[in-house]
This record gives sequence, structure tokens and C-alpha cells, in this order.
Amino acid sequence: MLNICIIDDEYDARLLLREMLTELVPDSRIIGEAHSKKTAIDLLKNMQPDAVFLDIDLKDGSGFEVLSALPPPQYALVFATAFDAFALKAFHYNAIDYLLKPIGQEELKKAVGRIKKSQVTTDFHLQIKELLLTAQTRRIEKLVLHTTQGVHFLPIADILHLESAGNYTTIRTIGGEKIVVSSHIGNFDYLTSNEGIAQYTTDLFFRIHQSYIIRMSAVRKLMKLPEGDFVILENGEKIPVARRRRDAFVAAMSVL
Repeated sequence: MLNICIIDDEYDARLLLREMLTELVPDSRIIGEAHSKKTAIDLLKNMQPDAVFLDIDLKDGSGFEVLSALPPPQYALVFATAFDAFALKAFHYNAIDYLLKPIGQEELKKAVGRIKKSQVTTDFHLQIKELLLTAQTRRIEKLVLHTTQGVHFLPIADILHLESAGNYTTIRTIGGEKIVVSSHIGNFDYLTSNEGIAQYTTDLFFRIHQSYIIRMSAVRKLMKLPEGDFVILENGEKIPVARRRRDAFVAAMSVL
């Protein structure tokens, strides 16, 4: 039996989620509900749920404030929110599960499936800690990267460049570390775009080539060589510049 708490300041939203869980997840049981930050804190202090569906926007505060007032969660968490661009980015880049309101049946079933497979680990506690810091500062300071060696919490300020190799991406840091993730480099374009997280960090990146994203402040030279254009980074590495991206790159560098 999956014991669940629902936290949402809208009665109709709680009722709908309760009915959907009863219908779609017959081995679940709602053991408590809360409608505010205060009642949510009291509920989670006194109950031991397996999972909590937590609304971000509460009338007297936020779901983030609820978590900040409690010890590290020993339960799975699924955040629910109406469209909030910053919150969605914070969830995504901290690898935290969320549902976008209005919640659909298929999305809910998938979320419950993930809950049943998940384990509350030290890594999960670190992810929540980073999420709460992100929410407090309105800055996205780290990327959460899942690799075969475990979970890396990589400060964006440490990234030198990213290099593609098929469906894998190698992230090289200023200190010389290489982190390989099973993800196409296109999935990191959010580093370069105001629609991504560029507006929430002081570090600027540029997709300089089909296979490379570079940290702009690390560029020391732009060189024209017989084999094409290249930038030289602060560590001496030579990165090719795609011909069709050269003018945009020069323009971007000129306004730094």
C-alpha cells in the first residue's frame, strides 16, 4: 500500500487528485491532506507518508517554504504547479519530479510509477537541498548530472566546455575533470538560451559548433587557420568554430 499526502490550497484540486489516485492507483491510500503552509508543516511532522504531492503556490507561502521548515524528506516528492517558468526550470535542472496543472491521468500514472521505483537516498536529499537554494536565490547555480558513477552536482561556474560524441556528451571543467553523460549535446542548449537558464545564471555559453558548447568568458583568441576558424580557450584547448555560427559568436562576444 502506497501511503500518500496531498498538499494543495484548492479544495477542488485536492478532490480531483484524490479521485484520480483512487481510480488509477488502487494500491494507494490518502493518509492526509493540507491546504496551507502551516497545515502542511503540521501534517508532515506527524505523518509518515511514502509519497507527497506538493503544490508550489499556497495561499500563505510556498511548497518550498514547507520543505525548508522540515528535516530532509524521507518520502518521495512530486511537485505540482500551474505554469511557472522559473519553477519548471528549477525542477528540470535539479532532476526533481513535477506535474503541470491541470494534472492529466497519464502523467499521474507515470509519476506514481516513478515513485514506486524511487528510493530516498543521500543524492535525493542533495537534490532537494539544491532545489531549495535555487528557489531561495532565484539563481540556478548547479547542474544535476546522472552518470554511471553516480550523481554529480556540478557548479555551472566550473564548466569550461561541452563536447558531443553521438548520444553522449563530455562536460569538461575548468579544473580538468571530464564528466560523461548519456545525453545528446542538444539537450544542453538551455545553457545558451534565455528560454533556458541563461537568464538565471551569470555564466554565458555559446553553441559554437554542432559538437561544442563553450563558456564565453574562457575564450582567449579567435584564430583563422588553414583548416578553418578556431577559438583558443584559457586552458589552451582549440575548439572549431562552425562557419555559419562565426558572425553570431563574434557579435555575442562583443557585448560581453
